[in-house]
Formats: sequence, structure tokens, C-alpha cells
Amino acid sequence: MKKLILISIISIILAGAVFGFGMNKVRYDRFDWKVKETKHFDIYYYPEMEPMINWTADEFENAYSYLSKRYDFGLTFRPPIILYKNHRHFEQTNIMEGFIPGNVGGFSEIIKKRIVIPVNGSRYSLEKLIVHELNHLFQFDYFYQNKLQFLGAVPMYIMEGCSESFSYDWDMEGLLILRDAFLNNRFYTLMEMRNFYMVPDVYLCYKESHSFIDFLLEKYGEEKLKLLFRNIRRSPMMNFDKTFNDTYNLSEEELSNLWINHMKKKFWPMIEKKDVPEISFGKPMAEGGDYVNTFKPAYFPSGDLFVYITTKNQQFDIYVRGNDNKENIKRLTKQDDLLFEYILVEGNAISVSPDGNLVAAFVRDNEADKLLLINVITEKAEKIKLEGFESLSSPSWGS
Repeated sequence: MKKLILISIISIILAGAVFGFGMNKVRYDRFDWKVKETKHFDIYYYPEMEPMINWTADEFENAYSYLSKRYDFGLTFRPPIILYKNHRHFEQTNIMEGFIPGNVGGFSEIIKKRIVIPVNGSRYSLEKLIVHELNHLFQFDYFYQNKLQFLGAVPMYIMEGCSESFSYDWDMEGLLILRDAFLNNRFYTLMEMRNFYMVPDVYLCYKESHSFIDFLLEKYGEEKLKLLFRNIRRSPMMNFDKTFNDTYNLSEEELSNLWINHMKKKFWPMIEKKDVPEISFGKPMAEGGDYVNTFKPAYFPSGDLFVYITTKNQQFDIYVRGNDNKENIKRLTKQDDLLFEYILVEGNAISVSPDGNLVAAFVRDNEADKLLLINVITEKAEKIKLEGFESLSSPSWGS
């Protein structure tokens, strides 16, 4: 199963082109910007964020101290940090033109050397996001020495792998996806991950890159990784076979094979006494296709039907399907009918009513998140605005 998560992006020049450049962006809110100056940052925020600004500023300074030790380096510029109170506000930013999807957790804008993030969610998640995005600015300053002609020279498995490894502890979902890839020989090599956006499963590239940097640290240590950084800085446009040979006495392909072998040894013993799922339990019922994600299933009370979200139409849609694994019975949403912008997929994204007649989901709709109720029989949909809530997730009918 592929997993959609909040990701971060490095915005380089016209990042809006990635997310629908040319689409109209409606801004529903006006922000009275203020600036908080810290030792290394100018942090932009607005009055509604006053209760969290001091803690957030401290976290940026903590991240700066942590990363400067990892690189033995301090930034040569003072980055602006633009904060939004929630993802809905973040999507209205004019720093990046075009539509920002709900699974984008923040971005580092390289040309003007700034970071833009929403601060909703848990403090733990925000701490990790701050380290991840700030790491990209350190990479740009240290590897490329602020020279735009070098952009893109360093493989993404280094750029994103370090950001992931330095900021994120492994969670069960990430390990599940990584384990599934290596147990079923569906992993990417380093050479295939030089550019994540040339492969179907970007999320898997993030997890594999994370594991690759962890592997380098475990096998060769922190000082060798710093030597790799210095060799990249010395010549960021250099062929990476030479860069790796200068650091580890191995080519890129040899290092890729060594890491893959390490991951197989780690995961393969886990299935020694396990049954074959397709034989012992049943066949997978996910939609097929390289660029299709199928996730967030919810069963009807009868147990013979379930609803789920799929990206088979290049957008989030809800479908009904039977346990007999035949074709879909019904498509409940058609995002292209402009009823809402997109389905909010965080948490338990959809819920079925006790009588099995209604399906509930939360959606992003213009100026607010709303509850979407769909009658399974008539396919009629109703949107309900819940007053007093800035963001919504995990609908439930209760017990």
C-alpha cells in the first residue's frame, strides 16, 4: 500500500508550475504581519499566532544550533521565516503561485532564502518540520554556496535523505512502507532516486533516502558523512561516482548495492515463519497503477461493502466497493464538479453512518473546512459548515 503524507518541497524558481501554475488563487483572509527578530531569523507572523510565536522562535534557534553542528557551518545569510496559523491560511500564500495541495507541509524557497510553513498540528511534528525545512537552507548555502547555477546538481536522495534523517524518527507507517518495498522487490536504487519526480512513488523515495542516510551513519559514522558534505561542497557539479569514491572508496552503484543488501538482511528474516498473505488471507483489493494511491478504507455495518479514497482520477475521490473484489460499485464524489476543493485525508478520513446510508468526510471548501455528507443511495451530497473550528479531521458517528 502506498501512503500519502505531508511532504515538504524545495521551491526553486517557478515552483508554482509543479502545483498548477496559472490557476487562480483566491485569498479569503487578510493578515496583519508582524516581525519577531531572533539571533538568526526574522520571523513573520500575525496577531492570532501570538500564543505560539515565542515557542516557535525558540524551536528555529534550536534547529539552527543542531544543524550547524551537523554541517560544522553557520548560514551566511539571515533567512526570513513566514508562518501561517493553519494550512488553510498557508494555501493562500502569494510566495508560491498556484495551488498548494493539502499534503504539502511547508516549503523552502531557495531564490529568496526563506521558509514558509503552517504551525498547526502537534508540537512534535512542527519541531521536525522546522529542522527539515531549515536543513534545505543549510544545504543550499553549504553545498551550492548560494550559486544558482548549481541547483539540482546534488541528488535528491542526499538532499531529502538528510532532511528526513536529521529531523524525523521512524514511525510505524514509514517502516511498514519501507519494509513492504524491500520484501517485495519494489524498491528504487540510488541511481533511480537522483530525481524523485521521475519515479511514480515519491513517498517511497523519501523513506528510502532516509534509510540510506541512516545506513551511512550506522556503517561509516558521522565524520565520514561530514567528509561527504565537504566533497560535495568542493565540487557540487562533480560526477557522484568520484564524490562517493573520494569519501567511501565505492562508486554510486556499489554503495547502492551495499545499502540494498543491508536493508534486505534487515527485513527478510521477518518473513521466515510468516504465511504468504495472498494464499493464507486473501488478495489485495487496492486499485492498480503506478501513480494510483488507494487508502483510508471504512467498512459499512453490514461488512460486505467498504468505502475508500483513491487518486485514480488524479484527485482524491471516494468510491464504494464490495468484498468480492469485483469492480467498484459507485463513485460517490466527483471533485471536478467543483462542489469542494479537495478531501481532507488526515486521520480517519471517512466514516460510514450506523445505518449504512451516509458517508461523512471533511473537505476544504473556499473559506472554511466543512463536513461533507453523502447519501450512498441517492448520491446527494450536503456540505455543513461547523462554526468555531479552524481545521477538521477524522469524522466519526460515535457509538
